Amino acid sequence: MSQEIVPLKSLEAVLSWQSSSQTELARSSVELSHSFSRCRDTPKTLVCHDMAGGYLNDRFVGGCDGSGYRFYHWQYLDMFIYFSHHLVTIPPPCWTNTAHRHGVQVLGTFITEWNDGKQVCSEFLQSSRDYRSLANKMVEIMKYYGFDGWLINIENVIEEDKVSHLREFVAYLTQRCHSEMTGSKVIWYDSVTRSGELKWQDQLNEENKMFFDACDGIFLNYNWDETKLQNSYNIAGTKRVHDVFVGVDVFGRGCPGGGGYNSCEAMMKIRQANLSAAIFAQGWVYETQGAENFTKNEDRFWQLLHDYCSSSTFTSPLLCTSFCQGEGQKYFCEGEVAKDRPWYNLSLQQVQPTFNIQGQRSEGKNLELTTSDGYLGGGCLLLRGEVKREKEKLWFNLFQFDAPVSTVLYVIFTSKGVPDNIKPVLSLTLSKGGNSRVLCLGEEEAEEVVRKKLRTTVEEVWISPHEQDSRFNSWQNRNKWKTRCFRLEERLVCGWNLQGLSVGISADDKEQNIVCLYLGQIQILTEPPSSPSSSVQNLTCSCLKQEKRDPGGDNLYSLQWEDAGYRYVQYYNVYQMAGDSVLVGQTLTPSCVLSLNSSCGSELCVQTVRRDGVVIPLTDCPSCHLPD
Repeated sequence: MSQEIVPLKSLEAVLSWQSSSQTELARSSVELSHSFSRCRDTPKTLVCHDMAGGYLNDRFVGGCDGSGYRFYHWQYLDMFIYFSHHLVTIPPPCWTNTAHRHGVQVLGTFITEWNDGKQVCSEFLQSSRDYRSLANKMVEIMKYYGFDGWLINIENVIEEDKVSHLREFVAYLTQRCHSEMTGSKVIWYDSVTRSGELKWQDQLNEENKMFFDACDGIFLNYNWDETKLQNSYNIAGTKRVHDVFVGVDVFGRGCPGGGGYNSCEAMMKIRQANLSAAIFAQGWVYETQGAENFTKNEDRFWQLLHDYCSSSTFTSPLLCTSFCQGEGQKYFCEGEVAKDRPWYNLSLQQVQPTFNIQGQRSEGKNLELTTSDGYLGGGCLLLRGEVKREKEKLWFNLFQFDAPVSTVLYVIFTSKGVPDNIKPVLSLTLSKGGNSRVLCLGEEEAEEVVRKKLRTTVEEVWISPHEQDSRFNSWQNRNKWKTRCFRLEERLVCGWNLQGLSVGISADDKEQNIVCLYLGQIQILTEPPSSPSSSVQNLTCSCLKQEKRDPGGDNLYSLQWEDAGYRYVQYYNVYQMAGDSVLVGQTLTPSCVLSLNSSCGSELCVQTVRRDGVVIPLTDCPSCHLPD
């Protein structure tokens, strides 16, 4: 059992909302990363996530057993809007956590609809005091839960004498958001006109420009044509043209191209007009094409949009990822199965590749996420293909960088090959001025073999595992996972810009033409991971009162602790100890609520998974006992 995040369904609920009455566990805990960048002065892309009414398995703040919709093409997005048809939609923290990890902003939704919505608007637009009270509460809610702004969607008629108050409400909310949170956004949906009429314009024009001028952008309705796109471009002006987000309804419903896999047609027209795009209900893939082949279909959908979305790049050379997408058929911890059943928790999603993975699939070569095995999380990357010539390497691009390097770097990667003689090489591309350098990190292999992959005009440097880091080099982990550590000296990297990261695979056996590599984790750090030790202290457990026990005699327990090293923590695993250790919970913060049966063990242990990818051994982790 896990606590849930819920929307606010009435104006009274919003105005009476108090942070002191909320659970800390429902707050997002990952700050917006500034380690990503996109090209300036290019059109933006947002996704508006409206799926089956919202608040599905993503509503459980501590995750749940089973599966659910996941999003992992973050490199294409600037904003992610969580949408439902309730008055105030608060994004579940799992979406804010994983979006922020990828440098993507998250917006909640304020929506009023039809007759009930008209009554709500009549109430809060009575006076400046009324609409300011609502806006102030919305800012409080945004700050408390840690998301980045609001979509304002008024889908009902507004009394003509209250239209000016509606515009002032939007302007005041925008100003307050900006003053309380740098970079926050308020987006207006194209619905109500300047006369208060509910009439979608499908373009930016004089009927809705007053609202556009009051906030950070407009989300246009979906029934546009190329003439309306040109009108929108002209009205916005050169300074704000990319604040016009043209709607793309993936369910079709009058959108050019008809939606679905043909949404790329609408995207092409939008980009030809040099406007931003708002992709609505991208969960169409999951809802209509089925969960069984979701990954294949989702990759197909975004591959078709790839040419119309700018991709993000890393602006920091530091990286740590196990490629987990926030769910799995099992949970793996350092190569061993710690939980042998399906689970879903998007807060645990790791940084995803920024290169176009699906675009690298071709005959005889494939790159994909697999959940059949993993090193840390619910899966890992699987690189496989056919080697047609002796000593040939297959290369896979994973990450794009534009990151200056000013210090020694340690690169650590964990993998296992099938068969065992697979020889992985991790390649880092650097540039300085007009010069290029490629660092190839691998075990014993003739340097000239690598040169076959590289242009002869590029300086190539082969680097062997760092001898002093014997704890990592040739470290045979559980289930055949192997970790290698490489030290990149200052003379090789300082003053250069890191541009890309690729992985190559080959086999020694001349007759082995099918090669396969499971890539479990990549870490780029400024120092090698130190000997792991836990900083968790004052671990306590209390039983929460409840009117009814959960089925099976379970009780609710609140577990809390302190951690002086919390800024280095990625998340915590909580185990119930009874002979074997059983993973019973995971959390990003030093507290959680668990439904437990004391007959399964009275001792609880908290394990730290650090941001540098190191997992504290259970034997070194603190524990406490369930209260009687």
